[in-house]
Amino acid sequence: MRNPDITFDQKMFRFFFAFSMVVTLLGMHYVFNFVNTNPFERGLLIIAAFFLFKAQPKASIQGFFGLILITFAIFFFGYFTKFHQFSWGRLLNAYIALIALLLFYVIQPSEDNRLFILKWISRIAPFLVFYGFFLMLFGRSVFMQDHTGAMRYGGGTIPAYMAAASFASSVAFAMLYRHTGNLKNFAMVFFCLVCAILSGSRMPTVCIVLSAFPILFFSIKKFESKVYFILFSLIFGLLALVTVGDQLMMRFESQSSSGRDKLWDSVIMWIKFYPNTGVGYGHHPLIIPEYIKLFTKTQAVHSEYIRVVGELGYFGAAIFLVGTILVFNGSFIKKNFEDVVLVLCILTSFALFSYSDNTLLSSYCSIMPLAYAMGTGLKKANSNV
Repeated sequence: MRNPDITFDQKMFRFFFAFSMVVTLLGMHYVFNFVNTNPFERGLLIIAAFFLFKAQPKASIQGFFGLILITFAIFFFGYFTKFHQFSWGRLLNAYIALIALLLFYVIQPSEDNRLFILKWISRIAPFLVFYGFFLMLFGRSVFMQDHTGAMRYGGGTIPAYMAAASFASSVAFAMLYRHTGNLKNFAMVFFCLVCAILSGSRMPTVCIVLSAFPILFFSIKKFESKVYFILFSLIFGLLALVTVGDQLMMRFESQSSSGRDKLWDSVIMWIKFYPNTGVGYGHHPLIIPEYIKLFTKTQAVHSEYIRVVGELGYFGAAIFLVGTILVFNGSFIKKNFEDVVLVLCILTSFALFSYSDNTLLSSYCSIMPLAYAMGTGLKKANSNV
């Protein structure tokens, strides 16, 4: 049945947001070696944000100021860099890719649109699991062996993305449980944890425990229920590690950096040459040697802190990071002490994740705080649990 209260602008927002999510989830550029669809995906997000703001022209002042700081850092220090391969085209492409999702942190949607976004984020991990089964029909393996010998689960994508998607969906399901009290959402948080464990990704697995589980804990009202929750979580976690976590433990025991040290060292070397301006936002692939890209099978730095300093210099990176915190924090609705604690959990887990991964470059990573932000605008369930 059609909802007559949904305006044309809201319909267009939902269409383009859903379209963007589908393009992201299908991952045609790495599943079937198609041309990179990231610009198309980000373009759809910008269109969706335009219609969302048109339908509900309300924004976070703190978030808007943070976005101005980020924009200033990128363009001001880009203007003054002397890096010989600097390109305004590359900077603009990276800037647009960044703000496409950050716009949703600044715009403050109505409750029904918040719920729409939150539900889509919750679907990411389950979709990738089912998508993986579908791809198996065409001979694609859902497990990939890394340099440590661990067999890592990737579902319909690569293991690192599967883990990041599980991280984002776990927070979304936890916020949905907080809103509805539906035990199905409660159970899906544990499902996401298992997916992260199977992916063999260390940091996202830890971050799920640090973010989604505190949300569940505070969503439970009765003291005895909280105690049962802690005991159940500990038992479930131990059983998961014993039964399906052997590959994750292998990666923990290896203490391997997965080539991150080589990526970091190559960027740190360029920071010494351009400490004040960096090489230009979006230019990190140009300063990582080809032999390191071949060895690590990536051109991403795998540390947002080192990447941003390398691209913007120390002063620019400081401004950029302050702006990013303002954008995130401005999107969170804080009404009481519980909300403040949860915000700290979300920001801390995202900060830890950013230490070893490309959290602002990947939609799967950067959408996690958005799940929490959208959930804070929803009413809490009157749970008796």
